Amino acid sequence: MRPLAACLAPAACLVTACSDAVQVVQRHRAAEMASVTWQAGRYVAAGQRAWFDVADTVAQFSESTWLLTSTDGIAWAAALEPVRGQLRAVTAGDSSLVALGSFDGSPNEAGEGLVFVRDGAGEWRPGGSLSLKWRSVAHGPSAGFVGVGELPNLPESVVASSVDGASWTVRATTDIPQPNLLSADRRYVLWGNAATIFMSGDAGSWSRQTIDSVTELTALAHVDGRFLGSGVFDRWSGREPDSVRYYDVASTDGETWTVRRRMAPRDRLTRMASGAGRVVALSRAAVFASEDGLSWTRVFESNHALRDIVFADGRFVIVGRTILTSNDGLSWRERLLPR
Repeated sequence: MRPLAACLAPAACLVTACSDAVQVVQRHRAAEMASVTWQAGRYVAAGQRAWFDVADTVAQFSESTWLLTSTDGIAWAAALEPVRGQLRAVTAGDSSLVALGSFDGSPNEAGEGLVFVRDGAGEWRPGGSLSLKWRSVAHGPSAGFVGVGELPNLPESVVASSVDGASWTVRATTDIPQPNLLSADRRYVLWGNAATIFMSGDAGSWSRQTIDSVTELTALAHVDGRFLGSGVFDRWSGREPDSVRYYDVASTDGETWTVRRRMAPRDRLTRMASGAGRVVALSRAAVFASEDGLSWTRVFESNHALRDIVFADGRFVIVGRTILTSNDGLSWRERLLPR
């Protein structure tokens, strides 16, 4: 995926008064939501906004967190005062919400992890004491919130848990590239761009499973009592299209997996959700629907990147550099993100 700065569109010209002349600044801006969840009658999406100002030959880039809420997936409003950085994940607990991200710093500044917690009263507050570049978070009945993130200059990622979303304890490390977390069947599942997944009931002890025939998983979800996912066998790291094989994977227990080669669509599916009697999956900028999670039909194409999907309150909601909504997973309506 291209960096957000590469997709910024001109938004405004700012005129500022200087001591000797009038300076014209061309401002570009963009937004991207990376994650979406549902709790207590509201959709909640987390991401970032970015500004790219160009004045003469000088360019300056800045970004800030962005957290949006909506009761219907159509009209959205900001829920948190922005701070420097970006949010990459949000999930719901029993009575609270946790949004994670980071401020990555600059050559002259140290980065830091960002954690925000919304309590049962609906108030957001900062939390967390680990300076991780948070990537993903899930909530389960045993260890509460479990997140995974990267430490600067280290090849491994860190798995941490928190009962309240505010105080975090390191539980394990993993070498899975671009790790993701999900909670299903009273277990936490850690997966990423590898053929290996890890499962744990308490976020401390993890068992390892390898899925044959694929070199990496690109999507994994728990749908109607079974695990469904998508993977690829990429012998040449994607340099030649014919070298990439696409697979659908499925398991009822997370230990024994069925792997089936998929001839179409030849897309890297990245996220899945189920509702309205079908499974819906995302690729970079397209939406696919399936009755069984194995045979897919392309139902929508967007001009914008798509990042995450949730089904709640009778509606699918997809977020990314746009917002898509659908009641049946087949007919979609696209809306621009609010400015």
